[in-house]
Amino acid sequence: MKKVFISSVLAVLLSNTLFADCQYAQSTNVEVAFKAYKTPLKIGVGGKFDDVKYLSVTDSAKDIKTLLVDSKVTIDTSSVNSANETRDKKLVKFFFDTMNQKEIDAKIISLSVDKNDGTSKILTGVVNVDIKMNDISHEAELKFVYENGIFKADGFIDLADYNALGSLASINKTCYELHQGKTWSDVMIGFTMNIISSCK
Repeated sequence: MKKVFISSVLAVLLSNTLFADCQYAQSTNVEVAFKAYKTPLKIGVGGKFDDVKYLSVTDSAKDIKTLLVDSKVTIDTSSVNSANETRDKKLVKFFFDTMNQKEIDAKIISLSVDKNDGTSKILTGVVNVDIKMNDISHEAELKFVYENGIFKADGFIDLADYNALGSLASINKTCYELHQGKTWSDVMIGFTMNIISSCK
């Protein structure tokens, strides 16, 4: 009887830990960043976009999946910012403007959590994003970490999936000497946003 009572108490405590009553609230500020690669040594060149419009499905929810899934962003590619004005102008003229679509559209289509510390203050998992670029939609799998009010996700896309190798060849030709004749098709992408959580 004593063992049954102890087991029942542990079950209740465990249930309260794993299924804490939480509320998540997000801001509309989303930073979209990237890292492209050049030269045979695959040197990374990072940057972000200054003009990102975010459309959330809800301002708050009891779980992070409900908060984010079906949210959308529209990125103005002319707002690319790699902290080098000359390079940014080349990226716009010889890369983004050679595509059929001048904007990049993205939508979060699924999210799964694979780790929870019990208080829902630290979460890790995978977020799947449908990205439309050059009039082609392709799904990207990004890994995310949510900690201290910051949600950060990143992963890789391949420009070949977006029929953008012609645009890649264009920027490689323009920057041939700087890139030593090599501009890679894989690009690291990611986004960061603030999410406030309160759990009881």
